Amino acid sequence: QLVAELADYSLVTLDVDPEDTRDLLKQLYQNLMPKKLRHALGEYYTPDWLADRLLNQLGYDGNPAKRILDPSCGSGTFPVLEIKRARRFIDGRMLPPAQALNMILENIVGYDLNPLAVISARTNYLLALGDLLEYRNGDITIPIYLCDSIMTPSEGGDLFTHNVFSFTTSVGRFSVPKSLVEAHLIDKLTDLLDECVHVQTPPEIYRKRVIHELPLKEIEDEDDIKITVELYMQLLDLEKKGINGIWARIIKNAFAPLFQPKFDYVAGNPPWVNWESLPA
Repeated sequence: QLVAELADYSLVTLDVDPEDTRDLLKQLYQNLMPKKLRHALGEYYTPDWLADRLLNQLGYDGNPAKRILDPSCGSGTFPVLEIKRARRFIDGRMLPPAQALNMILENIVGYDLNPLAVISARTNYLLALGDLLEYRNGDITIPIYLCDSIMTPSEGGDLFTHNVFSFTTSVGRFSVPKSLVEAHLIDKLTDLLDECVHVQTPPEIYRKRVIHELPLKEIEDEDDIKITVELYMQLLDLEKKGINGIWARIIKNAFAPLFQPKFDYVAGNPPWVNWESLPA
């Protein structure tokens, strides 16, 4: 039944009418997600007219130099409308398309906890960029992150964890040395984890690569090296059990809020659950 539904979606719509395509994706997303789960997560999908009204009240005119965040972006309603405003702003001021594209990618940002919502929002973001994509220089990163905008990784408060940033997932707690977080080396670490887990590199070889590829010295930074090796062993164990998936990339996304510069605006529709439906 799912395949039959998908067969009705025409890819031609993508070129002819990107607006309709986004509406199709919004409906597809809401129909794929069980209503009970959406309710438990407090997900509510804002109509475009209401999101537009909110952006008007906020005074957001689409200036791509202004930074705006939706901390619970769902399938991307707010970021898409913000991109539309930014494109109108750009057209009226004859900004070079390559510069405009980079400004949008740097300054219109979304977070969400739901992996399917993030995939939908990234797709919608791409569709909203439209012909600006022709002016990109190499690969781009869509700034929609799979992360918790409130419960970000935090530094431990006791003697043993004050140099460690940790966060909890459904498969356990992941920890990263503070020195790598402060040096903005999370991307490099998670890329290395992803690569080594994929080919199941022996832990001793992984340790050597950590020392060689990250600014960690064998004796001086022994505690930090140990933490990264323990993290690798966790992911390797998940891989062997067949439940690894994308844990290295989840770690990378989880740290994204910590490295974002200050925002000028925050606009969105926060998760909303009736008091009587909240868990104990």
